[in-house]
Amino acid sequence: MMTRPFALHKSGDDGDGEEDDDFTFEQMDLSRDKETILKLTTITPEDDITESVQNALYIIWKKHFESFDTANHTGFICHSLDDDFAGCICTAEVSENSDVMILTNLYVPEHFRGLGIGSELLQMTMRELKNNGKKWLLLANLILPETIEPMLLKSGFQKTSSGFAADLQLN
Repeated sequence: MMTRPFALHKSGDDGDGEEDDDFTFEQMDLSRDKETILKLTTITPEDDITESVQNALYIIWKKHFESFDTANHTGFICHSLDDDFAGCICTAEVSENSDVMILTNLYVPEHFRGLGIGSELLQMTMRELKNNGKKWLLLANLILPETIEPMLLKSGFQKTSSGFAADLQLN
């Protein structure tokens, strides 16, 4: 398992002050991390929703997660040095032995947003996929937060009529 320490700073911080925002990134182990990822990405304290809606979101994400072959998932998890969950990214093969992957999950808790964690998770994943012979990473046309489109475009994704696509051979 690869674990890598990393210092990130809030947007606008030049990084010459105290470094409070240190994180580790490690390769996702789906057998170990799946349930944690599902819980932490669907039920957050920032959400002001009922328990029944939280449970419904959990079920939706679980079914989405399980709709792909778990043997062909890859991704990374980020934690603060205090071991707080700070984000994750998951991808899966579109079909068996495919060189095309789909981004199934990219999540950074609200209080860690703006530090570059999502961008770092995306870049690490794209490098890993390319190193493993994958050629494309797709993101289906979903409802996306406004802030994610500029990050995707900056990371080499192109907007398509049905989502976003990144040619990993060009990145």
